[in-house]
Amino acid sequence: MPSAVNTQTSTISGSGPALALPGGMQTTKFSVDTMCKRVTAQINAVTSTTGTTLTNITGLSVDVEAGASYAFEAYLPGVATTNGGLKLAIGGTSTATTISYAGAQWDTTTQNANTVTTTKGNAVAAATTVFTYATLRGTIVVATPGTLTAQFAQNAAHADTTSIYVNGYFKVTRIS
Repeated sequence: MPSAVNTQTSTISGSGPALALPGGMQTTKFSVDTMCKRVTAQINAVTSTTGTTLTNITGLSVDVEAGASYAFEAYLPGVATTNGGLKLAIGGTSTATTISYAGAQWDTTTQNANTVTTTKGNAVAAATTVFTYATLRGTIVVATPGTLTAQFAQNAAHADTTSIYVNGYFKVTRIS
């Protein structure tokens, strides 16, 4: 059975001549770890299955380490009707010392919702409107290691289907 997600992990590290950073800073040691996962199978939410309960988006989960800081972003193409709408969240098994993330959703060119939270698992970008794509962006300082996972659900329970399409992605970069 084919995997429902493609994973790409990049590690860049080194030491030696100074690396110039913004603001005139320099470093001789650097490391960047980026994990990127892609949706390869459509996932749906309807009243008869998940409805308004936030559900992990299949494959969009990465392992994170205690004490580390990460920046993350998700691009999620899909569809919802004005009956069911969409809401998003960041979940997973890790716990946060601090977290802040924003979610937004659009119907082609019109932004329907744009909200921010500082609590892991809280819904953002929640609106009972038509959507064609949504985004999640934020940062986390991890207290307890585990997973960081993109989640979605209908904003209002309805028999219409809310879907996240193939080729959405979740990118997580360790920043310290």
